Amino acid sequence: MAVHLKRFVFDDWTPKKLDIELQYDPNGVFDFARFGGEIEVQGQPMPEMDEWVEPEFDMGSLNELLGMGVPEN
Repeated sequence: MAVHLKRFVFDDWTPKKLDIELQYDPNGVFDFARFGGEIEVQGQPMPEMDEWVEPEFDMGSLNELLGMGVPEN
């Protein structure tokens, strides 16, 4: 889940960054009552990958994009 942290404000149409620190309780409960309930924070680390796996591409779609002028990278 992603939570948007409001760190920028617009003052007279000029964006300004707020100088604030992120503070949260990793074992706490965020109050999302206005969104219809509560969500418990349960952080789990990402699993380790033994080796990287190259993605598979649909060569037909790739060739079609290349034909439209999209660079390969």
